[in-house]
Amino acid sequence: MEQVFYQREWQGIRLAELPPEHADVAGPRSYAAFYDRLLAHEPAIPANRLAHKRRIGEWLRDEVLRGQRPETARVLSIGAGLGLVERPLWEHGYQVDVLECEERSLRYVRARQPDARAMLGDARAIPCADATYDVVYMVTVDYCFSRSDYRRALAEMGRILRPGGRAVCVCMSNLAWPAMMTRALRTLLGRAKTDARGQVAWGYLRTVGDHIRAAEAAGLRSRQVYLFDPAHRLRAVREPSAWNFRWPTWHDAVVGVVFERASE
Repeated sequence: MEQVFYQREWQGIRLAELPPEHADVAGPRSYAAFYDRLLAHEPAIPANRLAHKRRIGEWLRDEVLRGQRPETARVLSIGAGLGLVERPLWEHGYQVDVLECEERSLRYVRARQPDARAMLGDARAIPCADATYDVVYMVTVDYCFSRSDYRRALAEMGRILRPGGRAVCVCMSNLAWPAMMTRALRTLLGRAKTDARGQVAWGYLRTVGDHIRAAEAAGLRSRQVYLFDPAHRLRAVREPSAWNFRWPTWHDAVVGVVFERASE
């Protein structure tokens, strides 16, 4: 199941004031304008946002990259934004390249991490050769893609993985059981469109099972599902053998799925 979600503002910026896209949800034009406004006065990044992003970076470092030597591992971050997740990896000596769909945030990253390779491009056609990276990840990015485009992005992530490599999606637009039931009730009562007034179609909500099915269609196999609380603290891990491996979560959660190429 996949549902469009609507949003009024992000980091204090009213989304209705951004230029409209030629697609169903926000895309490169919206994000370029968003970062222009956000970075116009070099605002301080809230401490809680820094802490949340750092926890995900530390989890990638300690769990996904465990056993990988910083001097030899190659890592790619898709949709890196301001490079907040990447900081713990860079501090630990990992070579983390970044890919973004707009130039404004890339300039911000380049100014603060000049050694990082910062690329402008599309996750659905990653401008990298086959078998380049040991780990490829996207954090809070999958919501930008429709079901078919998400599969294309996952297939691209698999294409550029080295043998034994890992692809990772950390999703904050998780579709949990309560949200599914609430949306169904509002639709039944004819309130769904009324509730969205004054908001912008910003992305897609998807369940744990949606991630796993998209990966399978892209030639990837799901290794683990990690569940984090809203502050990005790890709470549970699901293994493929678990009865609820593909099930939606019972509560709001940040979902992290680790994939590998199905042929390995």
